[in-house]
Amino acid sequence: MTDAQQDSSLGRVLVIEDDEDTRLFVEDLLTMSGYAVVGAACGQEGLAAANVPVDVILLDRRLPDADGIELCRRLREQRGNEIPVIFLTADRSPQLETEARAAGATDFLHKPFPPDALLERLARLA
Repeated sequence: MTDAQQDSSLGRVLVIEDDEDTRLFVEDLLTMSGYAVVGAACGQEGLAAANVPVDVILLDRRLPDADGIELCRRLREQRGNEIPVIFLTADRSPQLETEARAAGATDFLHKPFPPDALLERLARLA
């Protein structure tokens, strides 16, 4: 993480996403928009990274070592409800949004998403 990322005034965002291209795109978008970013490629990295102060968590549904719904529950157990969790997923299952919200997700965004949609949600939550 660069000094500019650490000194961000808009807040710190944890991005838990296993697809490297997607994670790097989101990290770059957020960094260029003024957020500090912490990236994690799997559930275990995400749980470890959630121990540092973050203002928002972006969470993918399908990770190599965890299901995003279960990981959301674990994050809520670990950090409580004060940190917003936004699900980012390409999964179109009809019940997924309901399940994610029941697990503690604050918001939900389907991939692919317009960059402005993510930035608007972050502006409301961070």
